[in-house]
Amino acid sequence: MRWLLTTRRRFVQGLSLLALTSNFSGTSLGAACIPVLHCEACALTWLGCPIGIMASALAFHEVPWLLLGIVVGLGLLVGRFFCGWVCPTGFVQDLLFKIPSPKIELPRWMRLIKYGVLGISVVGVSYFLGREHILSFCKWCPTATASDGIPDVLQHGSTSAGWNVSRWAILTAVIVFAVLNHRSFCKVLCPVGALVSVPGRFSWLAIRLNAAKCMRCRQCDKQCPMDVKVEACKDSGHRINRDPECVNCLTCEAVCTKQAIDNNSRILKR
Repeated sequence: MRWLLTTRRRFVQGLSLLALTSNFSGTSLGAACIPVLHCEACALTWLGCPIGIMASALAFHEVPWLLLGIVVGLGLLVGRFFCGWVCPTGFVQDLLFKIPSPKIELPRWMRLIKYGVLGISVVGVSYFLGREHILSFCKWCPTATASDGIPDVLQHGSTSAGWNVSRWAILTAVIVFAVLNHRSFCKVLCPVGALVSVPGRFSWLAIRLNAAKCMRCRQCDKQCPMDVKVEACKDSGHRINRDPECVNCLTCEAVCTKQAIDNNSRILKR
C-alpha cells in the first residue's frame, strides 16, 4: 500500500534527522561519516560531513582514501539510498515542497552543475587554495549556514560582513527553489549526490519496472521528486535506479497502482 511505504520513509527520515542532531554530550565522531550533507560544524551533530572531510584532506594535499572507500562502497551497495531516506537536507526539501505555491521545472542540463561544484568548489579550490577560501563549498554551503550559522546568529548576533550576507542570500535562494521545485538543491548543487551518483548506477539495490504490468499511466514520472523518466524503462529494459538522479526513495513504487515496480530488497517493500 502506498501510505505504508511513504510513511515508512518519512519515519526513517525523521528518525535520521533526530539521530544526527542529538549530540548533547560534546563527544563528536567527526572523523566518521555517511554520504549525506550534514555540517560537522553544527554543535549537535555526531558525524563529520563527507564534503568537509574531503575538503580538509585535500587542503593538506592528501587523498581521503577511507572516505572515498566508504562512499563508493555504500554507493555500490545501495546507490543513493542515503539521499532519499537519511539525508536531513533532502528531508527538509521534501517538507518545503509541500508548501502550496506555483511549481516550476528546471532544465535537465542544470543537473550537471553539481559535478562542477564537486570538481571545482570542493576538489579544486580545497587542493589549490585551501578549505577556508571564499570559493570553497564549505564557506557557502546552505546546510552549514542553516545548521551552524543560524544558532550562531541567535547566540552571538548577526554580522554585517559581505560574505555572510552572501551566505544568507544563497540559503534563502535554496529554500525558495526547494518550495518551487522538488529537491532542486539535490538536482543542481549537492556535491554528495554527485559523488555517490557514479557508483550508484551499479548498486546491488535494484528498482525495476515490469513491462508487462505497466499501463503507461505515467504516475511514476509525475510523482518522482528527481524527475527520473521511470516509464522509459519499459522500453529500454534498464533498471530505474540506473539513472544517476535516482535517490531510491521508492516513490514510483508507492504510487504504481498496478504493482509494476518492485525492488530486490526484502526490507524496502510496500
